[in-house]
Amino acid sequence: GRPSSLGPGFNAVPISDHRFLLIRGARMGYGEESSCERPAAKNRVVVYDTQTNKEFLIFDKPLSDRMMGHEAACVYEHADLSPTGATLYIVSPCYATAGCLAVIDLPSGAARYVPGVMDVFVVRGGPKAGDLIYSRRLERTGTGAGHSYPYIHARPDGSQIAIISNEDLVLDRKSVV
Repeated sequence: GRPSSLGPGFNAVPISDHRFLLIRGARMGYGEESSCERPAAKNRVVVYDTQTNKEFLIFDKPLSDRMMGHEAACVYEHADLSPTGATLYIVSPCYATAGCLAVIDLPSGAARYVPGVMDVFVVRGGPKAGDLIYSRRLERTGTGAGHSYPYIHARPDGSQIAIISNEDLVLDRKSVV
């Protein structure tokens, strides 16, 4: 119906008719100074309920994995939640040209990491509900080797099922300000 503010945050994802998953905190990127101990430089994932105007903390812990190149990160770029609410997906900057996807089992706190992921989206309906679609940096093989950023259809654990788009991310230097 009528517009309402969710407050300061980013990456708002509708997870029901009246609930949104969003990231609170400063929007930071690769190489920016952050600290898990400093609240102003730390991100957290919340669910905001527009019927009650209340939010619930889902996750605010450091992400760490040896492929991330640092001990821990509290910087999140994108997030989404499984339809059951048991698995949280967070993309964190870990390379200059790509991020890492953390697949977090919320009840146990266990995390699995998928390198090179740029965005993540949970399929919310139909026969593939719960599966993922993400953009991932991949090495090209053969002629014209380099990198591509195709969209991937993946299982809820982050493992790839198929490449669903071979389109590359192309930035036109003239339009970048």
